Amino acid sequence: MYLSLDLSGNIAVSGYHSSGRTYIDLYSENNSDSRDKLKLFYSKEFGKYSIYVDRYVSFLDKNVSKLVTCIYDKIEIIDTKNESKVLPSCRVNGVTTCLAVREGEIFIGLLRSQTVLVFNNDLKETKKIRIKGIQDGDYPWDLQVIKYTIFVCTWCRRVLSLSVYDGSTVSEYTDTTAMYVRSISASEEMNLVAVLWYKYPKKGIIVYSLNKNKSFLVFDVDNDVTRIRISDRDRTIITGNEETGEIQMYSLEQLFSFEAMKRTFACLVSPKECEKLRKYFGVTEEEMRLEGGDEDKELSDREKTVRKMESILTVIEEKGHLNPYNVYNLTEAVSKLGDKTCISDLKGPIEGYSLYSKNMKITMTEMMTKQKALEDEKNQLSSKLETAESKVKEHEKTLDNLQDQLVQAQEKEKMLREDLETRELKIKDLKGERMTLTESLQQSSKQMETLAEELEQTQMKSAREIKTLAEELKQTKQSKTESDRWIETLTEELKQTKQSKVESDRQIERLTEELKQSKTAYERQIKAMTMESKLSKTESDIQIETLAEELKQTKQSKTECERQIETLKEGLKQNKTESDRQIQTLTEELKQTKQSKTESDRQLQTFTDELRQTKQSKVESDRQRERLTEELKQSKTEYERQIEAMTMELKLSKTESDRQRETLAEELKQSKQNKMESDRQMETLAEELKQSKQSKMESDRQVQTTTQKLTQIKTESSKKIERLTEELEQTQRKSATEIETLTEELKQTKQSKTVSDRRIETLTEELKQSKAESDRQIDTLTEELKATNQSKTVATEEVTRVKRESHTKIEMLTEKLEQTMQVLDLNKTDYTKKIETLTAELNETKQKLFTRIKEFENTSKDLELTKQTLKETTQDRENTRTELKQYQLDFAKESKALKEVQNQAKEVMAELHKRPVEDKPSVDSGETGDEGGVILAAEFGRLTVAIAEHLRLDDCLKLAKICNIPAADCDTVLRLSMIESPGMKFLDVLKKRKIINMFDVTNLQKALAMLHLEAVNHDLVAPYQEKIDKEQYELYKLEEMYTWEGKLYCIREGKLYCIGKGELYCIRKLHVVEEILFKGNRQYTLKSSHSWMLKTPIFEATVQR
Repeated sequence: MYLSLDLSGNIAVSGYHSSGRTYIDLYSENNSDSRDKLKLFYSKEFGKYSIYVDRYVSFLDKNVSKLVTCIYDKIEIIDTKNESKVLPSCRVNGVTTCLAVREGEIFIGLLRSQTVLVFNNDLKETKKIRIKGIQDGDYPWDLQVIKYTIFVCTWCRRVLSLSVYDGSTVSEYTDTTAMYVRSISASEEMNLVAVLWYKYPKKGIIVYSLNKNKSFLVFDVDNDVTRIRISDRDRTIITGNEETGEIQMYSLEQLFSFEAMKRTFACLVSPKECEKLRKYFGVTEEEMRLEGGDEDKELSDREKTVRKMESILTVIEEKGHLNPYNVYNLTEAVSKLGDKTCISDLKGPIEGYSLYSKNMKITMTEMMTKQKALEDEKNQLSSKLETAESKVKEHEKTLDNLQDQLVQAQEKEKMLREDLETRELKIKDLKGERMTLTESLQQSSKQMETLAEELEQTQMKSAREIKTLAEELKQTKQSKTESDRWIETLTEELKQTKQSKVESDRQIERLTEELKQSKTAYERQIKAMTMESKLSKTESDIQIETLAEELKQTKQSKTECERQIETLKEGLKQNKTESDRQIQTLTEELKQTKQSKTESDRQLQTFTDELRQTKQSKVESDRQRERLTEELKQSKTEYERQIEAMTMELKLSKTESDRQRETLAEELKQSKQNKMESDRQMETLAEELKQSKQSKMESDRQVQTTTQKLTQIKTESSKKIERLTEELEQTQRKSATEIETLTEELKQTKQSKTVSDRRIETLTEELKQSKAESDRQIDTLTEELKATNQSKTVATEEVTRVKRESHTKIEMLTEKLEQTMQVLDLNKTDYTKKIETLTAELNETKQKLFTRIKEFENTSKDLELTKQTLKETTQDRENTRTELKQYQLDFAKESKALKEVQNQAKEVMAELHKRPVEDKPSVDSGETGDEGGVILAAEFGRLTVAIAEHLRLDDCLKLAKICNIPAADCDTVLRLSMIESPGMKFLDVLKKRKIINMFDVTNLQKALAMLHLEAVNHDLVAPYQEKIDKEQYELYKLEEMYTWEGKLYCIREGKLYCIGKGELYCIRKLHVVEEILFKGNRQYTLKSSHSWMLKTPIFEATVQR
């Protein structure tokens, strides 16, 4: 029998009768829910064949109007609606074994051929696909094509999926239990591949996943089934029986049942894996209940492992680790086996069950309903939380805004403080500059005095030099007149010499005597000149002595200023000690300083104005000083030039005649007049110096007033004393530099003095030489008269030139003075404007500071209010959270109490059902309605919730080791710890393991004592134990467990047993209710009452046997 399906659910069946005739029947598929027979809507029989040959059939189009059939080597197309219509047919070189159709293409397999022929709808061959990877002589027995893959089962037990393009293997499906493969079918929608296998004496179907090559399911079918197909429309597997001609449909939801999953899982497990799973779930051999005998000897090892695994699964199901609605524990146990291939094989049936089982769908719906109920409860609780959180969020937003405002205010405060610090630094710098200016003014005043004294001394020197030069001129004139007279006498004597030699001899004698007298006179004159030079030398010495005295005075002033500096340093040290004391008082005076801050700001404004005025006065004094120094230098150069000119005139006067002397006298008068003019100019300069001194005195007075104000400010701010040391150091440096400049000027004056002395000496030597030369030149005077006339003209020109130069220089000096005065006036106006702008800026900054301080105070008040509101909101939030936690705890306690009451009612009803009818109590007897038991069950539920609240995950795992709970339960506790509290799950495990119940909690009490949780025992367990009746305790008492030094003990039938390596060995008999036990040199007491507690050792003793 051959089967074929189309998309609409129609079934095509082909086969042969016992008579040898072949047939084709078409059935319409019913709904999956209906159990009616399939409706036959088309049937056709064909002629006999000499050999029994299978006929294969498939639908060609969606309308079920055309069919493709092949038998032996013939392929033909049949029109079901119009059979008389002639349709194409063809023959193949070989015997056909299978047939499949895919969107206009027909695939046909041949007997003992490794190729698959491909035809179009007109039965024209388009392609040949060679199956790669199969041995010679093997051929396709059944095939199905889905899109671009061909699913093939071969005669030699191969199940492959091939590529349509080149016939290469995509994947292979294998199973060790399958011996012969007879049919294959695949479904892309359901991601399944079904394979019909045969092994004597059974036939079955293995269902694989389409892509992962995992066996999902194994189930048995009739031995006469030859073909299978998967229906995507109704999610069924259709089988065809060759003997009876029946078509059976298996629903996947029914096939993927819980029992089938267990059976397939047991078939796939190996002996080692079976043992591992038994240890994981903590299943003992007693619990497996394997009833063996002669039948077990006949079974193979494989069948024994399957049977053992099935018993383990039943025990796991009884313990609650496995049920039709929860298979997760089994998958987790499989994932911990170790071998990846083994894990993937064993997970196959579990995955198939979870994907296609009906129970899982039911559990999903139930879970959805439960989830909806829980979500409703959650919504009710979360609504309260949302309202509280919304309030908290609003308060947090307000807090964030206020914090932002606070940050902004702090940033503004920082900016203001930085501005204030910069302003204070500027003020301190200005004060330092003011101090330096005052000191520099004092030094400049001293320098001006010294310069005035030097000017007076230079004036005196110049006057003395002019007098000496005038006297020398007079003496030269007298000598010239005498020389003229002597020349006249010589001319008379020359006339007389012609008359007589005697008279000439006499006259020669007389002349010799006169020459001697003249020599003596010249010698006297020379002596006088030397005396005058000596006197001039003494005057220069006096000047040097005065300069030395001035140097001594400067040194004394330097020592005095050094002493003052030392005294100031000592005062500063004392002020530092006093300032350390005053810092404590300043903290109290800060409040007063805020009020005086406004006054100090005004004083600072006036102080800055005064500082600017002092700066201007200092600039003016510096400029006057520079101007005076320049004028002194110019005057010195002019005097030197005049002295040189006078010396030149003196040299010329000795060779000139009387007329020249008269002209020189007139020129001397003019020079005196020029000198008088220069003296007047010097007097004007002295008056200007006096005026500058007066302005300096005024500036000194202003400095004094400012210093008084500064002393007041210093008393208000003692912190500024430390910075005076730096200012003093600066003043010391400046004073040192000025002293160096003064010493350099003194050296220059000394050098100029030495130069002037050298010039005087040269003048005296020149005078001596000139006198000697005059004696020699008496004879040549007549010859040199012409030359003197020429030199006279040259001298007059030079004198006029010197006069012009002096006048031009004086005019230049006056112009410079006027320009400097104009510049000073302009600078005064600029400084006044700058001072006004600075005062305006200071006022604006003060106003801004006051406004910002007010804003900061307001923001601080707002922040305090917001802090209070935030505290209130946080308190409300904490209160709501505590209320919610308490509400959740109460809800959990009550729900657990209700569950315990329901469980007790169920247990009571189960016991009543187990009893015989005669032993069942009547309704009036009141045994079923035990109010005390209900109350105790409710209290037990509340107790479990209260204990679970105190148990953490680590505590639960430690308690599991103490109570010897298997790894499967520990894994469930770990897995569910993220969803619910681990304590509740652990207590449920203890209940299932029958370690505790509502009448006996001693084992839990002992385990909690081992974890040092005596507070839980004292507060929760002990009050609960008082509520239990002794009769009920004795009825429902459990096996007691004791743990000392890592070993587990239990009492059974009045005997104490120790558990070691899975075995029980008796230690001693317990005849008394309360007995002393010696273990490991320690003494313990064992109490069989339900309020058991571990006591401390009483005394040390050895173990007695």
